[in-house]
Amino acid sequence: MRSLIAFAVALGFWLVLASAAPSMAQMASLPEGSAPHTVVNPAAYVTVPDDFPTITVTVPASNTAPGYIFINSFAGPGLPTPAPYIMILDNRGDLVFWHKQPPNRAGTDFKKQPNGWLTYYDRTIGKFRALDETYSTVRIYGAINHWTNHHDFQLLPNGHQLYLIYDPRIVDMSQVVPGGHPNALVYGLIVQEVDANNQVVFEWRSWDHIAFTDSNQDLTTQEIDLIHGNAVEVDFDGNLLISSRHLDEVTKIDRRTGAVIWRWGGKRNQFTFINDPRGFSHIHDIRLLPNGHYTIYDNGNNLTPEYSRALEYVLDQENKTATLVWEYRNKPDTFAWGMGNAQRLPNGNTLIGWGTATPTLTEVTPDGRKAFELSLGQGQQSYRAFRFPWVGRPAWPPLLVAQAEGSRVKLYYSWNGATEVAAYRIYGGRRAGALDTLVGTQAKTAFEVSTDVTSLLGDLCFFRAVPVDQAGRAMTPSNVVAVPAGRCHRVFLPMLLR
Repeated sequence: MRSLIAFAVALGFWLVLASAAPSMAQMASLPEGSAPHTVVNPAAYVTVPDDFPTITVTVPASNTAPGYIFINSFAGPGLPTPAPYIMILDNRGDLVFWHKQPPNRAGTDFKKQPNGWLTYYDRTIGKFRALDETYSTVRIYGAINHWTNHHDFQLLPNGHQLYLIYDPRIVDMSQVVPGGHPNALVYGLIVQEVDANNQVVFEWRSWDHIAFTDSNQDLTTQEIDLIHGNAVEVDFDGNLLISSRHLDEVTKIDRRTGAVIWRWGGKRNQFTFINDPRGFSHIHDIRLLPNGHYTIYDNGNNLTPEYSRALEYVLDQENKTATLVWEYRNKPDTFAWGMGNAQRLPNGNTLIGWGTATPTLTEVTPDGRKAFELSLGQGQQSYRAFRFPWVGRPAWPPLLVAQAEGSRVKLYYSWNGATEVAAYRIYGGRRAGALDTLVGTQAKTAFEVSTDVTSLLGDLCFFRAVPVDQAGRAMTPSNVVAVPAGRCHRVFLPMLLR
């Protein structure tokens, strides 16, 4: 009789779930971003830490490039951040992957490298951590004989690495400018290239090429961040490009000799700006495009009026002209005093990470229409924002939690980082080692899904969740949970026992 009861309950429960949830085929056909909600509060999830920031989608996804959003969250440069995160989000603003970092140790520059690994700057070790599709650490990358700076890390197709290094020296600035401090701590910039065998093959130092007075900083203070390099890129001819916030310029460096080839922007600008009388200031993120153009994220500090924008230029390096051929300026204006980036996507859209401003990111089409916009919670910022295709297959299992809610008992479950889950099969049993009763199949409609098992507690005391992919193949099972104490042995379906 007990097995008959279990079968009847399991069948009825499965039918209810199946009628309420879309099929795997239906889920596959749902357009990305079709969820009706605009605010995701991961802190309301049972399987996510309470301090995870709220995420607000202000422009629902439409005609976005493929892939997920890669960002980090923290309270701001120099500000205490009890709970910094790196994260991957979908087009609903819902979680795909989260990783909480130690207080005040926010990871930056979280992105996918050309070899398929994910990398981010790990402040606990002062180097870049590389993760594979299982989110396991496969390598630690760092500059040789220097402290690795967090602003940028380029892993080249041949295995070479490009690093930015902030190089502090004590300088008698009274010999440089009137009123200069005689023992100033001055930060120069080193650009270092390391080969696949961790041998330094190139090193460039700003001290040898950039005058102190080229900086836009106050040179009379006791501490001076002279250059503030924030991005390094390999130009089409193989030489290096550096964008520097405190020079207001892109500097091109000969990769063999270290000589400065040209300087674009700032006090030593050698280019004529065409279609762009404003120019740029405190820039970030010089990048190359497949069409031969260049993008820059212009923070716009100290320009009138102050606003930030994404820019695309055509450079004539022989005749020294920079022609602005595309820009995006938000409506209303967004001004980010620091950080930020512009990523050109394969479908022609541009993803703009606004840095210190709100919104956190905007994806725009080539004609300037917003395809997606998202913001982290109040007081939260992100260093850069990216979109990449990604398949995550976590090394850890799904997390299942049983929770009493008044007279009800619910199961909550998620699989942090997994991108191939279509649904979850819920199994139950009287013993933890005998979970052979399939009590339902729940479609994965969000990062975390739940199942009410109150009606099953007379016969089933332990549960687990088994994710399945679009083809119905079982994946790594979750942990096993027992229902809360005192909830398992009540009288169950008395009418069937008569």
